[in-house]
Amino acid sequence: MQLLFGVLGNADRAAAIFSQMAVASADSNPGIVPSLVADGPVRLGHVSRTFAVWHEKDADRSFYLDGELLSIDRRETTRRGLSSDELAAVSRLYEAHGPELWKQLEGSFCLVVRDGSDFHVGVDVAGTRGVYWWHHDGILAFHSHLLDLAPSYPGALVEDMGSLGHFLECGHYPPGATAYRAVGHLGAGHCLSVVGGVVAQQRHFAMVYRDPRERVSIDRLVDELVQLVSASVARSWRAARNPVVPLSGGMDSRYLVAELVRQAGNADAVRTITWGEDPSRVDSDAVVATRVASRLGIENTWYEKPQRHTASTFERAIYLASGEADYAIHYPDDHLLHAELAGRSGFESLFRGDQLFGPNSPPRIITNRAVLPASFVVRLALDGGYRELIEPDLLGVMASEQAHLFEAAAADLGSRTPHARMQEAWYEFGFRRELAPYNAVKNTDFEIYTPFLDRRLLDWIKGTPDEVRSGKVLLRLALDRRFPELAAIPFATRTNLPSWNERSRNDPAFARFLHEWCSRPGWLDMVGSKPQVLHALETLEESAATSRLPSREHSRRWRQWAKKTIPGRLVRELTLERRYARHNLPPYLRLARLAVLHGLLGRVEARRVTHVPVRPEA
Repeated sequence: MQLLFGVLGNADRAAAIFSQMAVASADSNPGIVPSLVADGPVRLGHVSRTFAVWHEKDADRSFYLDGELLSIDRRETTRRGLSSDELAAVSRLYEAHGPELWKQLEGSFCLVVRDGSDFHVGVDVAGTRGVYWWHHDGILAFHSHLLDLAPSYPGALVEDMGSLGHFLECGHYPPGATAYRAVGHLGAGHCLSVVGGVVAQQRHFAMVYRDPRERVSIDRLVDELVQLVSASVARSWRAARNPVVPLSGGMDSRYLVAELVRQAGNADAVRTITWGEDPSRVDSDAVVATRVASRLGIENTWYEKPQRHTASTFERAIYLASGEADYAIHYPDDHLLHAELAGRSGFESLFRGDQLFGPNSPPRIITNRAVLPASFVVRLALDGGYRELIEPDLLGVMASEQAHLFEAAAADLGSRTPHARMQEAWYEFGFRRELAPYNAVKNTDFEIYTPFLDRRLLDWIKGTPDEVRSGKVLLRLALDRRFPELAAIPFATRTNLPSWNERSRNDPAFARFLHEWCSRPGWLDMVGSKPQVLHALETLEESAATSRLPSREHSRRWRQWAKKTIPGRLVRELTLERRYARHNLPPYLRLARLAVLHGLLGRVEARRVTHVPVRPEA
C-alpha cells in the first residue's frame, strides 16, 4: 500500500488535524500502520517503498522525499535519490534555483521542502504520487486520497458545482480542482508553495508545443526519438526491482518490451503479463501480445480478469482513485489483481507504455472548435441525458459553472496550432486527471515506471511538427527501424477488457448492482436526485435482458468518410462537441458516475457529521 499524508504549519493547531487524518487513513486501510515523521512544523505519515529525509545542517531547511529520483540536475542517480549525497545535491539545487528545482528533477516523486516557515511541495511529470490538499488559517494539509483528507477541513466544505458538472460530463475534474472548492489537487507537473502564509499552486511543466526552430528530416527525428527512449528506459530499468510489463496488442507496449529485452540482453529478465476476459478473442490484445512475446523469446502470462462489481470492490476502487477517471466503474477489482501480482508473483514494479503522443493519436485536427472535444472535454449544457436524473435548478448551476471552466480551459492553452492545442489539452485534462489516477492506483502495490513520459522526452516532443505526432507516425517509424520483426505483426483490433456499454444493455446484473448501491444513504439524498436515479436504474435493469445492440454500419461508413476527406473532417470537427455530448456518453456511464459521487461525497459528509471514520463495508 502506498500512502502519504501530512500537515505543515503551527504544531499545536496542526496536531488535531493530523491525528484525524491518521485515524481516517488507518480506518480506510485496515492492517496498515503508517510511519510517522514529526519535525517542528512538519508532520508526515507514509506507507512507502522508498522514503527519505534530509536536514540541511547550515540552514533551517529540510527535505522529505516520497518516491525516487532517477536524475538530479541531469546527473543520473545511483541510489534513486535516497542517499545522503544525493539528497545533499537536491539541497544544493534548491539553494541555486529555489522552488524552480522541480524542473531539474526526474523520477517518480512527491517532494516536500521546508525552508524555515515556508513550504514547497512538488510532483513529477507523470503524477503517480499526486496528492489532494487544502490550506486554512496558516495550515497546509495534504493526502494521497480525497476521502481521508476532505473531512479534516476545518472550515465550511462547499461543493464545487462546476467541477461536479465537469466530472459528470467528462469523467474527471478540471486540472487542480476537486469536488470541493476548498480542496485542490496537486497532480502531474504541478507544485505548491506556501510563502509568508500565502499559498500558490502552479505548473512546473506545461505541455505547450512550440514551432520547430528548423525543419528537421524525419530520419533525424527518428534517430533522436530512439536515443531518448533508450536512455529513459535505461534509467528506469536500473532502478526497477522485480519488474513486470503489461503487454497489449498495441504499439507503445511492444516497443517498450522490445527495448527492455534489448537492454537486458537476457529474455528471461523481462516478464510480461496480459489480463482481461477470453484470451482466445480473435485479433484481441491477448492474441497479439502472445505473438509479440513469442517473437521476442519472452514469457507472457495470462491473468483472467472478469471485472465484477461488488459493494466492497466498488467502494475500494472509489477510495483508491478518489472517485476519478471512471476507474471504479470500468476496473472495480483491479486492485485485487495488483495484490495478487505483488504478493503471489513477487513483482515489485510495473513498466507501462503510456501514451507519449496523446489519446490514441487521432488524425491531425484542423479547427480550434475541435480542440477540447477531441480530448473528450465537452460542455454539460449540451448533454440532455442528465435532465431526467438531476434536479433542474441544480443541473442548471452545474452546467453554467462548468461552461465557465470550459471557456477558461480553452483560453489557457498556449500552443499555436489546433492539433498542438488538442495534445496540450490531453496532457492537462486526460493525462493529469485521467491517466495519472490509473497509475496512482497501480502504485499502491508497485513502483510505476513510464519511460515514454520521461521529462526529457516530453520536452523534446514539444519541438516536433504536428504531422509526425498525429497517428503515432514517428513512433511507428522508430518501431520499423529499431524492431522490424515486431513492426510486421498486426496491431490488435479488439480489447480483452469488458465492454460495459454492451454489458449494461444485455446483462441486468450491472444495473442491479448500481441500484443496490444507490439505495444506500449518500450524496443523491443530499441533492434530491435519488428517486430519479433509482427509477432510471430500474428501467435499465428491466430492459437489459431483452435488448439487442443495433447495427453500427451506417455510423461506421460515416466515420470513414469523415476521416478520409477534408470536407468530412471539417464537418466532423465543427459538430464534434455536440455529437459527443448527445451520443458518446451512454446511459450506464451517466448513472455510474452519479453512483460514484453518491458513494464518495456521501462518505465524506458522514465522516464530517459524525467525526468518526466510516469503515468500508465488507
